[in-house]
Amino acid sequence: MKIEPNDIDIVGEVSFRLPARAFRLDIALREPDRVSLALEYALKLLDVLDLAKPSEIGDFLGFSPSETDSLVMELIDSELAAATPGGRSRSLTLEGRLSMKKILS
Repeated sequence: MKIEPNDIDIVGEVSFRLPARAFRLDIALREPDRVSLALEYALKLLDVLDLAKPSEIGDFLGFSPSETDSLVMELIDSELAAATPGGRSRSLTLEGRLSMKKILS
């Protein structure tokens, strides 16, 4: 697959000087209408379990508590998941289920 310059949305730029002969950059590109890999795995987990506590999502993904909080907030802010009554667990919303269908197709 060839990526054309017009197909790329610049998310951020970094410039730096390195006193080294070589260095390595790891980057990831994704299609603009797809969710991030972390969100995708969280959605898959919620799809299988129906309900999960934020700590269970973080433990499954190997995330720190702050990373887990950010991921759960992103799930809720994007309306892919919602807190259950009582607020202890999270479950997929209709939008989350539709996103899962896109991911799996």
